[in-house]
Parts: sequence; structure tokens; C-alpha cells
Amino acid sequence: MDRNQSPRKSYGTEVAKLITGYGFNELNYHRMMARAYKDNKGSNRIREKLGFQKEGKFREHTYVDGEFQDVNIYGILENEWK
Repeated sequence: MDRNQSPRKSYGTEVAKLITGYGFNELNYHRMMARAYKDNKGSNRIREKLGFQKEGKFREHTYVDGEFQDVNIYGILENEWK
């Protein structure tokens, strides 16, 4: 890892990639889902970078810090996994 690169960003993508690969390659899943708060740009970007498609959102799904938050729903099929 480049010393100027943020470890948090690098690890988040790598962990998501490992989990998704494990689901398809070891557990033989056909489909996987992921969720992310609408305003969490990093989490949403990771899902899109890995090939997940945004399938919708749960409006005002979770109550956090005094307000309701929308949650984006992502999905990926085995044949879409790189």
C-alpha cells in the first residue's frame, strides 16, 4: 500500500472484495446483496466499484442521530462478478 493512500479506503474495498469472492467462489451463492446509507459515499462507491447494481432504496429506513436515513440496496449476480 502506498504510504500516502488512506488505509481505511484500501481496506474497505479489499474486505468487500474478499467477502463477495468468498460468497460466490466458496459458498456457491447465485446472488449477493449489500446495503449502504444513502449519504455514505465511500460505502456506495465500493459497491459500485465491485460491480454491484443499485436496485433501489429503503426510504427513511433507519433512525440515526435524530432523523430517518435512506438506505441504498445493491445486488450482484454470480455471472456479473469479475
